[in-house]
Amino acid sequence: MVEMEYRSNGQFGPIVKEAIMASESNSDAISAAAASNIEESFSDGGPVVRNFPTPGVPLLNTFYFQYSGDEHHIQQIIALPDFPENGKIEIGMNDEGGQADYFFKVGHYIGHDSRFRQFSRSLDIGANRQATFEGGRPSASMVFVLSGFQLAFRGEDHHLDEIGIFESDGTVTVRLNDKNDDDSFVFRVSYCYASRDLFSSVGLARGSNAKGGARKPIPSGQAVMRGFNMNFRSKDHHIRDLGAVLPGDGRAEVYFEDKNGDDGFDWSLGWAVLG
Repeated sequence: MVEMEYRSNGQFGPIVKEAIMASESNSDAISAAAASNIEESFSDGGPVVRNFPTPGVPLLNTFYFQYSGDEHHIQQIIALPDFPENGKIEIGMNDEGGQADYFFKVGHYIGHDSRFRQFSRSLDIGANRQATFEGGRPSASMVFVLSGFQLAFRGEDHHLDEIGIFESDGTVTVRLNDKNDDDSFVFRVSYCYASRDLFSSVGLARGSNAKGGARKPIPSGQAVMRGFNMNFRSKDHHIRDLGAVLPGDGRAEVYFEDKNGDDGFDWSLGWAVLG
């Protein structure tokens, strides 16, 4: 399997360029993407709250953030449905001041099958690189799917070394850290467990020493996110853009870079194709 690397050399990265091109051409390429609900726009700083469809179980397939200008520290990253209340979604990437402009794109498929069992971990604290908790998996055959998350350093903002949420054998691991692995953070995670027969295929895309971003092929179809992890190989960095994207056309993509896009990172992206 060949890994393709991407580096953002202009003001905007590939996800933002795609959105701008679709808007300028009146194309339906974005709205016809695999997710049933897509939120994308520019923010002048701080989180954005929008209406979100209910009822149903949100199944995350895309989150992507990019600062409009320079790179910045990270205070918080959030893409969380039914927060701060039901029927809303809060989205944002910000430093401590919350004044930096950024682009965002967050996509979900909305599940209406009773075999999607919804769970959430309310506000909790992690420290020394990560936190773990038991996810309440109903049976060993069920598949973990992310709905959304909030990750935030406590106190001041930081460079970023690693970010991730993933599940293994019923245990959920949440990571947010700089190079010292000594800072506490708060988090919320919304997720579901789903019957294996809801999916045509389940797998994990991964790579090492990617720079700027990376892509690997997966089966085409409505892909949802089972987890992600991105970790710089050397030290921590300012962040210009980050995200994980499953557009449904046979691609799994990740982005994790400062303004130069030349720092290697290791990554994994769990996926499941509805079928």
